[in-house]
Amino acid sequence: MCHYEVAGLERRHWSGAGPIRTVFRQAFTAAELPYFNPHSFRDTLTALGMKRCKDAEALKAWSQNLGHSGVMTTLLNYGEVDPQRQAEIMQDLAAPAPASRVAGMDVEAVAHAMLRMVGASHSPV
Repeated sequence: MCHYEVAGLERRHWSGAGPIRTVFRQAFTAAELPYFNPHSFRDTLTALGMKRCKDAEALKAWSQNLGHSGVMTTLLNYGEVDPQRQAEIMQDLAAPAPASRVAGMDVEAVAHAMLRMVGASHSPV
């Protein structure tokens, strides 16, 4: 019967990021590649997730797969959008889009109504 077993790993926790950085340095040196820190991989994976995930549920699952309990950890710490991509996204958002309907509701109309309500509650007196 085939099964997985522990091979060379200890059960004690690391108190900081030093040991994993050492592992990364050794691996990159052995592969004759320039060093990239462990968080650079999370940055790359987050950028990929932001492109691939089509809804909040998918992004939450992606975030959990990175070991984060909250999607905001992923977005705030690793979710920076490249300025060129940001410009592309903003241009796409500026183009008129067909009204979306969810569960028989005109989402665009609801969003505009909510913005009017927020604007009214924050207007100067």
